[in-house]
Amino acid sequence: MALSYIVAGLLCLLGATAWLALQPGLVRLPYVHPHVVGLMHLWLPGFLLTVCLGAVYQLAPVILGARLAGVRAAWWHLGLHLTGLLLLVPGLALGRYLAAALGGTLIAIGGVIGAIVVGRTYLASSRRDAIAACLPLSTGWLALTFVLGVITASNRHTPWIPVSILSLLGAHAHLGLAGFFLTLLQGAGFQLVPMFTLGSAQRPRCIAAGLICTQVGLPLLALGLGLERSPLATLGALLLLGGIVCSGAALVATLHSRRKPKLETPLRAFLTGLGLLATAAIGVTLTRLLHSGAWPSPVAVSLYGLVLVPGALALAVMGMLLKIVPFLTWMQAYGPKVGKQTVPRATDLSRPRLEAAWFTLHLAALSTLCVAMWWVAPVYTSRVGGLTLFAAAAIYLINLCKILCHLRPTKASSK
Repeated sequence: MALSYIVAGLLCLLGATAWLALQPGLVRLPYVHPHVVGLMHLWLPGFLLTVCLGAVYQLAPVILGARLAGVRAAWWHLGLHLTGLLLLVPGLALGRYLAAALGGTLIAIGGVIGAIVVGRTYLASSRRDAIAACLPLSTGWLALTFVLGVITASNRHTPWIPVSILSLLGAHAHLGLAGFFLTLLQGAGFQLVPMFTLGSAQRPRCIAAGLICTQVGLPLLALGLGLERSPLATLGALLLLGGIVCSGAALVATLHSRRKPKLETPLRAFLTGLGLLATAAIGVTLTRLLHSGAWPSPVAVSLYGLVLVPGALALAVMGMLLKIVPFLTWMQAYGPKVGKQTVPRATDLSRPRLEAAWFTLHLAALSTLCVAMWWVAPVYTSRVGGLTLFAAAAIYLINLCKILCHLRPTKASSK
C-alpha cells in the first residue's frame, strides 16, 4: 500500500518538473497566477503529500507499535486523493474554481479518513511521547487544511466571506506547510534518523518543546494571516521558529549519537532540506519584524515558496524516500527468502552515484531558479533552471525504478 502512494506521488513529481521545464516563465509570474497556484498544488498535495501519506501509513504501526486501524480505509483514501487531484490541479490552473472546490472536497474527505485511521491507531497504542503524537496531530492539521482550501476555492468562485482571498491563501498554505509537513518532520524524523544512522533519539524534552511550540504557534499564525492581524501572525511565526530551534538542537544531539560516521547522500539531502526550512522560517520571521508584518514585495513571497517547497520540503522528503523505498522493496522482495537463499542487503539496492548526481543537480537547479526569480536575470536562466530540475527528477526516478525492479519475480521464485 505504501509503495502505491509513493509511486503515485513520484508521477506527480515528474509532471511538476516537466511543467516547469516546458514553461520556465512561471517563476517570473505573480504567486497568485492560476498556473503558479496549480503548479504549487501539483508539488504539494500532488507529490509531497501523496508520498508522505504513504510513509505515514507505513510508519504508524512501527512508531506506535500497533496494527494500522483500517487498511481498507487507507486504500479508499488513496482513490479519493488521486481523483481529487485530477480535478484540483487543472481547476486551479484554468481558473475553474468550482471544479477545484470539488477536487478539494474529495481530497478533504480522504484527509478526514486518514486522520481517523491514524487517530484510531494512536488510541490503540500505549506510546505517548512527542514522536508518537506527531502522527495524529499532523493528519488532523491536514484535514483542516483541506477544509479551509475548499472554503477558499468556493469563496473565489462565489464570494461569501468578507476576507481577502490573499489572506485566506496565506492561512491555508501555512496550515499545510507547518501543520502537516513540519509537525510530521518534528516527530517522525526522530524515528527515521536514528534508524538509518544507527543512533538514538536524544533530548526528548527538546523534541517535545519543539512540537508544543509548533502546535501553539500555528493557529496564531493562521488566524493572524487569515484575519490580517499582523501582531498575531508575527507571534505565531516566532513560536514556530522557536519550535524549529528546539527540534534542531535535538536533531544535532541525535546525529552526534550515530554509529555511522559517514552521512550518505540521502541523509545529507534530508539535513539540507531541514536547513533550508530553518532558513526560510528565519527569513519570514525577520521580514515580518522589520517590515511591520508585511512582505517587502510579491517576489519575496514567490522566493519563499520556491525555497520552501521544491527546496526544503522536497529535499527532506526525497532524501528520506531514498532510504524508505529500498527498505520497503527489500522487505517485500527478499524478506520471505531470508534463511532460504542468499539475498542482498537493503543498502545494496541503491545506486550511490545516481543519488549523488540527483542531489547535485537539484541544488544547482534550485540556485539557478532563485537567481532567475530574485534578480533581473536573462530569460534563459529560468529555462536552464527548469530543465536542470527536470533532469534531477529524471535521475531520481531512474534510481528508484532500478530499486523497484527487484520486486519482479525471478525465474527461481516463479518455479
